[in-house]
Amino acid sequence: MATTSTPGPVVDDSFVGSVETPARPGHWLARKSLFAWARMKVLPEDPVAANGIDLSKPIFYVVETRIMSSLLVLEELCVRYGLPRPHGRSPIADIAGDESWCAIHRRESRFRRKPAREPDPALAELVAAARKDPDLDVQIVPVGIFWGRAPDREQRGLSALFADSWGFANPLQRFFTILFHGRQLLVQVSKPLTLRQLVDEGLDEKATTRKLSRILRVHLRRLRVATIGPDLSHRRMLVDQVLQTRYVRAAIEAAARRRKIEVHEAERIARRYANEIAAEYSQPVIRFSERVLAWLWNRLYDGIELYNVENLKENTSGNELVYTPCHRSHIDYMLLSCILYSQGLMPPHIAAGINLNLPIVGRFLRRGGAFFLRRSFQGNRLYAAVFQQYLASNLVRGVPIEYFIEGGRSRTGRLLKAKGGMLAMTVRSFLHDSRRPIVFLPVYIGFERLVEGGSYISELSGEEKKKETVRDLVKAPKYLKGDFGNVHVSFGEPVKLAEKLDATVPGWRDETYTLGDRPEWLDGLVQDLGDEILVCINDAAVVTPVNLIATALLSMPRQAMTEQQLLRQLELYVQLMDLAPYSPLVSIPMRDAEEIVSYTERMKILVRDKHKHGDIMFLEPGNAVLLTYFRNNVAHVFALPALIAACFANNRNLDYDTVIRLCRFVYPYIRSELFLRWEDEGLEGAVNRNLDAFAELGLLEKEPDGQFRRPDPGSPQSARLLTLAQGMQQTLQRFYLTMAVLLIRGPNTVSHNQLENECQTYARRLSALYEFNAPDFFDKRLFRNFLNALKEHKVISTDEKGTIVFDESVGEKNVDANLLLREAVRHRILQVIQE
Repeated sequence: MATTSTPGPVVDDSFVGSVETPARPGHWLARKSLFAWARMKVLPEDPVAANGIDLSKPIFYVVETRIMSSLLVLEELCVRYGLPRPHGRSPIADIAGDESWCAIHRRESRFRRKPAREPDPALAELVAAARKDPDLDVQIVPVGIFWGRAPDREQRGLSALFADSWGFANPLQRFFTILFHGRQLLVQVSKPLTLRQLVDEGLDEKATTRKLSRILRVHLRRLRVATIGPDLSHRRMLVDQVLQTRYVRAAIEAAARRRKIEVHEAERIARRYANEIAAEYSQPVIRFSERVLAWLWNRLYDGIELYNVENLKENTSGNELVYTPCHRSHIDYMLLSCILYSQGLMPPHIAAGINLNLPIVGRFLRRGGAFFLRRSFQGNRLYAAVFQQYLASNLVRGVPIEYFIEGGRSRTGRLLKAKGGMLAMTVRSFLHDSRRPIVFLPVYIGFERLVEGGSYISELSGEEKKKETVRDLVKAPKYLKGDFGNVHVSFGEPVKLAEKLDATVPGWRDETYTLGDRPEWLDGLVQDLGDEILVCINDAAVVTPVNLIATALLSMPRQAMTEQQLLRQLELYVQLMDLAPYSPLVSIPMRDAEEIVSYTERMKILVRDKHKHGDIMFLEPGNAVLLTYFRNNVAHVFALPALIAACFANNRNLDYDTVIRLCRFVYPYIRSELFLRWEDEGLEGAVNRNLDAFAELGLLEKEPDGQFRRPDPGSPQSARLLTLAQGMQQTLQRFYLTMAVLLIRGPNTVSHNQLENECQTYARRLSALYEFNAPDFFDKRLFRNFLNALKEHKVISTDEKGTIVFDESVGEKNVDANLLLREAVRHRILQVIQE
């Protein structure tokens, strides 16, 4: 993804001193010569403002290696961003002479390449000066300088000349590095350390200097790992290492006994599995991909917007990152890798389905960091062992990993229930070796148009999923002519595995685990972990103009509104998100209703029918079905307001206790479908916030006796309330339909799978006869999730024959459902079932 660096603020020359006049005449010529070739990208784009650097206080820079090129890069950085120079007249000249920079790694002497053991003397001088002068405070700014982004690996031949691994390399190596990587120079400026805070801890001078040096060394090492990754072994070497581990050797021997073959034959099979799985990370391919994809994004999309990036930046240092984005398109994994690379981070190794290991394409993906896995490991213990060890080896080395816990792309726009395979293997790897903390980083990806939209609708309507082929790539250029709007990427709250284990299994640190161990608590923990990650993805949702238009118009029987009705409804959604926000991380990129309408008209999503009594806005039939996907993207944001509104759609007055009871009655099942953020104990507070917002916006009137009253029929407020309630109607209808089928069939008559199929058939018929005929309404997985939620809450169970058992409580729940659905709707559902 193409990015540009923007110069920061210019400051007063009287303080900066040597910004315009170099301390040594040769530096100016050397710097100009270097940057006639080199191209420097600086992160963050405005390092002064982003890092809170105070230009009124002394600044001291620290880099990894003390070489001339580092000094010239620092000077160029200072010139561009109005910072004091690292060499020349300095605000701390009386302390560090004519230098205000040092390196954390340096030679023992000019003629010896052996690294010095003691910290740089400049750090000791700074500490001594700060101890003498209690008013002296110096900002120590770590700066990472990276010539190219290739991870270190065992180098041979000429490749050793080109790698940025030359702490004490000779001048020839430095020349070739600058020559071959000068166009990919990346400079990462970190937040400053406050010397005064460290000195005030009360340690003696030597101990303070050693601590300062250690902090800087660790920080710069972690910055290097986050930016270019850990050392990568050659793919062949990694495969050899995986096959030689005790865990895989035991699996090979067990496979030989089980299959009645020689051990060397089982080892050959294991090697074939490992070669099928393993990635072959190539920096040239990554660089090429970054340029090609930047061009592709510019052709497909108007822009890529990032949100909550601090959740990304704050968790890269010292952690093993596992990116867990939602999976909505084949674009997802390419997009996220490109974004991370542009943010100065190493692109992750991505778990990809074996169906993508196509001729030519598979090799390219493998070199871009993809490793491949089969859809099922069942019955192949040797393959499972090789894959588990490969994943564990990458995690312990600090290689960032990315996988989609939903297992496949969502065809409805809702998140899918997490599949526990990759999560379980990650947890088992961490239990085996927990030296490097694992942090799951949920990522919400929102599109305004989908490349695969047409195929999704076809598959939901009953067509078989088409297998990916090379032929699909030949057809891909036709999509370059389309307008796909913006892409919105938001980073959610990180989930720390160690904290999750501490809360769930307090004694886990006292146990010793192997990769093959499956503690009895593992399945429950993995299920909770998957649900928590999905909740965090939803917490970081971006509510786009397309989401809002889809939510409003799909609530209407004919997917049409007058322009004024639509504007008022859009304003209501934005106001509700402000007064009772779903989550602090939810973002709204466009808030003005008229601007939203104008934007979606330009995208040819919304159509205007001119009328003398007021224009009518509607969705074309082809767009309407596809827009259910975008409504479902943010259904969780409006789920609780829609549920409260539904309580009043069929009841003019309700008291507070009844509202709470109805919400508690339905909420567990809505939560399991939409992965809502509130636990049962937090629900009442969320309902209260929404009731207050409803009262403030005039959607409900609060009576002196504590009753809530719907506004008079025909009023704009009543119309907006009823439109809001429509957002929950399909969910409530599925709920009522399932309970009605159970009651009509009776206990001990139907199995779980049979009931799923019957409910889907009835829902398809109901949709065709009475509802907006969209295939997401009768998605079989929604009924499966609902039945699982009923089982989890002990409303139903299964007997030894596998048939569903229930008691009279099912009938009681159906009575409560009567308060939430109009009689006409209930009658239609019963008519469809009983015909």
